[in-house]
Amino acid sequence: MQSFLETVVRKVIIAVPFLVIVFFIFGTIREHGDTNAGGMYPIVFTLPGLGYTLLCYVLFYFVDEATKRSRWNLIKYVVHLLLLIESFWLTPNSSDYTILLLTVGTILVINISTALLVEVNRT
Repeated sequence: MQSFLETVVRKVIIAVPFLVIVFFIFGTIREHGDTNAGGMYPIVFTLPGLGYTLLCYVLFYFVDEATKRSRWNLIKYVVHLLLLIESFWLTPNSSDYTILLLTVGTILVINISTALLVEVNRT
């Protein structure tokens, strides 16, 4: 069994490059194709996005440990969507709202694709 820190740190290290790419693409689109201005988005957004990512994977780990031997174990892949409850208190025009939505969406895609990869390799 992997330790808490091993699991969370490994998953965060995997997620960071994807977050940088997503923030860069979002920034370039938002700045109407200006890659110089859009390239600043990963610099500004990655630190708060890293905090959300860390929180997501801590939730992931604890739910995985709590439901290890039950059929509810699959809920661990979407448990970080609980962070979207926070978005009810954020205004849609704030940068925190954007960072939260992009981070949680990216992590959802990473979690589902790694779960599918594990299932494909298992068979």
